[in-house]
Amino acid sequence: MTIDVAREKRDARDHPSDARMKALSIERNGDTRFPVCSAADMDNNLDTVNNAWYGPNCRQR
Repeated sequence: MTIDVAREKRDARDHPSDARMKALSIERNGDTRFPVCSAADMDNNLDTVNNAWYGPNCRQR
């Protein structure tokens, strides 16, 4: 059981939640240290409300 819990914690740390990725991408808007998110990265998702891509290692715009 403890192995499963440790694995889940590791996965949560390594793979941020969708809401967390979106929030981080929005916070990074205008920060040129991060590339603009696009469909080219498999980890990115499309925010259909704002019509912009977001992901764990990029900025939305």
